[in-house]
Amino acid sequence: MNINNQNGGWNAGDLVHLIPIANDKSFLIKASFSNPRQSPPILTVNENEQTVPGSKTDVKGCFW
Repeated sequence: MNINNQNGGWNAGDLVHLIPIANDKSFLIKASFSNPRQSPPILTVNENEQTVPGSKTDVKGCFW
């Protein structure tokens, strides 16, 4: 499944859902993919170029 943003041309690849969850102490991003992943997706924060690996939340590797 390829999802393209008409304004920016962003290609989501096999990303199905991207769900942000926040409270006053933390921020969580849940992601689901149409195909299982063998390695975790990596979130890169622009300003400091800090990377954060995803944590698998299912057996197959579709939900992180």
